[in-house]
Amino acid sequence: MSLADPSVRPSELAPAAGLDAPTPVPAWVGARAAQRPWLRPALARARSSRWLRYLLTSGLSTGISEIALVVLYAAGITGAMTAAVLATLVGTVPSYLISRYWIWPEADRRGVGRQMTLYWLTTGASLVVSSLATGAAAAHAPGGRGLHVVVASVAYVGTYVLLWVAKYVVYQRLVFVAPRQPAA
Repeated sequence: MSLADPSVRPSELAPAAGLDAPTPVPAWVGARAAQRPWLRPALARARSSRWLRYLLTSGLSTGISEIALVVLYAAGITGAMTAAVLATLVGTVPSYLISRYWIWPEADRRGVGRQMTLYWLTTGASLVVSSLATGAAAAHAPGGRGLHVVVASVAYVGTYVLLWVAKYVVYQRLVFVAPRQPAA
């Protein structure tokens, strides 16, 4: 018995391995879950685990980006929009690597060029939206420099929070796709 055999239920593998909990379900099973109702609880756990890893990775990359934005803009090195662009680029590199190897470890490793292109296109779209929102918010912020920095910072993070779910769907369905299994 192995996880590669679709006829084997995780509950059958757990006692054989001396485990009380069901064995994790491989990624390719997702499309077949409707045919196997006994897999639904394991799939739900796998999805929540992925969401949690995505949340943690997003928090880390947003934190890195936010620090870069505040340093660049508060120090007067760049304007709000340029700071948002640079901050996004700084946070994207660790985000891509963590996404590829931790959030979606089952993703096809043969299509790295395609994967990186789609990831950067998604990042580019987010970058345009967040930079425009940050620049517009800073341009319309009342008060002195300190308030401008706070408004720009809130606009930057707020935009990423709004884009968070959309980016997850794009990554899950287009970027980090598991290799297709040959039909039996």
